[in-house]
Amino acid sequence: MRVIMLNGSRHFDGTTAQALQVIGQQLQQNNIEVVTVQLDSVSGYKDCDGCNQCKQTGHCRHEDIVNDIIDLLQEADGLILASPTHFGGITGSMKIVLDRLWYATDNLAFFALKPAAVVAVCRRTGAINTWHQLSNYLGCANLLHMGSQYWAILYGEEAADTALDKEGLQTMQILGDNM
Repeated sequence: MRVIMLNGSRHFDGTTAQALQVIGQQLQQNNIEVVTVQLDSVSGYKDCDGCNQCKQTGHCRHEDIVNDIIDLLQEADGLILASPTHFGGITGSMKIVLDRLWYATDNLAFFALKPAAVVAVCRRTGAINTWHQLSNYLGCANLLHMGSQYWAILYGEEAADTALDKEGLQTMQILGDNM
């Protein structure tokens, strides 16, 4: 079994990566392979321009990470979307990638009824909006939305700060087990 985790943060070792690391450890303890995809450049992703070429090919005409994710998902058994909170919502790069990914694949039609989860990370506030925004993608894709003991939210400005959010870390561990 394999779970793909999309990290919407530009920071390879930040708070979002910390949340995914905790979940990934739980998945690996349950003999589930983890592949983390880092969205690392806001300027490198193009918006969907509605060309509809993807409707014939199953891939976006823009040659970037979106097509790589489509290919990875073809062989995956689960999906986790994670984003830091930027002004009360997901990052711009996460929005661009998810919009194109959902559009190019008819809302992940080939991935229907597979488990998926969302994770939001924030310094202080806005994480519920981020969590809901990510959850909207799952709701439009006929995926099995996995939960935990609480909303999958982790608090901390820096990666080291997340150690202080004991309940958030426990929520990530349970989410990993539930996946």
